[in-house]
Amino acid sequence: MKRRSPPYALISLLVVGLCVILGFGLMQLRANMPPPEQTPQEQPEAVGEEREAPSKEELAAQIQSKAGAADQVQVPPKGVPPGALPPGAGGSTIFLVKPRMEKPKVDESSTASQWYTDVSRKPDQK
Repeated sequence: MKRRSPPYALISLLVVGLCVILGFGLMQLRANMPPPEQTPQEQPEAVGEEREAPSKEELAAQIQSKAGAADQVQVPPKGVPPGALPPGAGGSTIFLVKPRMEKPKVDESSTASQWYTDVSRKPDQK
């Protein structure tokens, strides 16, 4: 007599199905749980020294000194674009030329103009 082998496929399918069902059940249980209680956090300690706010007069003096410096705008020399650094101050010293339209030039090698000359036309055949 032949001995029958145990149904391994059926057993493994049942175990996998059971794991899936338990996994989804635990996920639903966690979703329905109330959130954990939060403990109040302590205030962080101040880093550095405290300083007093400047008075209105000090603020007005600072603003006036900065505004006075902005009024003394230096005009750059001729040929230097505005906002460029003075020579020797570092940075780029190459000035880009603004592109402009150039007039087209007649070129003898151009094929576009050869059809409009009398020499290039085909002589009339009679």
